[in-house]
Amino acid sequence: MKNSKTWIGVAFCIIIGLVLLIPALKDYRNLKTAPDVSSLKAEDYKEDLMVRGHADMVFATYCAQYDDNDNEVFRWYLVPATDNTTPFYLGIKVNSKLFDSYNLIYDATWDYLEGKTDSLTKTISFQGRLKQVDGEVEKYLDKFIKENKTKPEYFARYYVELKTTKASFGLMIAGAVFIFVGILMIFIGKFNEKRYREAAEERHRIAQSPLANGFSLVLDERELERMSATNQVVSPVVPNYNVTNATPVKKVSADPVIEPAAPEEPVSAANEAADEAEKPVQDSDDNDIFVL
Repeated sequence: MKNSKTWIGVAFCIIIGLVLLIPALKDYRNLKTAPDVSSLKAEDYKEDLMVRGHADMVFATYCAQYDDNDNEVFRWYLVPATDNTTPFYLGIKVNSKLFDSYNLIYDATWDYLEGKTDSLTKTISFQGRLKQVDGEVEKYLDKFIKENKTKPEYFARYYVELKTTKASFGLMIAGAVFIFVGILMIFIGKFNEKRYREAAEERHRIAQSPLANGFSLVLDERELERMSATNQVVSPVVPNYNVTNATPVKKVSADPVIEPAAPEEPVSAANEAADEAEKPVQDSDDNDIFVL
């Protein structure tokens, strides 16, 4: 393909496809094999580790994030990170779409702790990537620990950034589509290049041919430029000599035909006298005619 714009489009599609596909494929595989947080020790936690688990208790929120319109978009909920009797809590960053689900578990947790119910009736599963607590999030976590007069070692210095295999699978599909479009553009470009080359060869053949379909063919430079600009093969127009309504002409033989001359008729005495009478009278100097 000689068109630079086509190559730019191909490169763009393939690069975008790879950018979407490779990380999504990696996340999808990691989420499928992610360990349960209840099986991890504090020293096992590390940045970007994929984990999964379930929360049947939610104790509190310790941090929130707002947008420019003061709408709450994220909350950090605290859930138990282990099934052991030793308390160890892990934060989960939850978007506004899931606030109601986690609030239901929060209410059920405190109903159970306050003796209003005999068992925990709500649970929710989660999976995602571990992110280290820092910046404003760390400041609010320390504030929560101080206000509740609890021990810092009961809290993991990580939180879960939720991700789902569905989202990763969607990105994989999008990346694959971009790559497919890029490859398809390559094949289309190769096909068009072959077609244009064959058309150019056909135009050259027609231009070099002295005859086309039995008629003289003349292509001037302007016509050849137009054919080249449109990348089309212009077939020569064959003159249409329609003689259906032509006036018939008498057939002429190749050998001359000499017809005999008509015989002369004999002249009678009466006819000769009549001819003499019809002749005009001629004037002469010897016979002057005076009319009185």
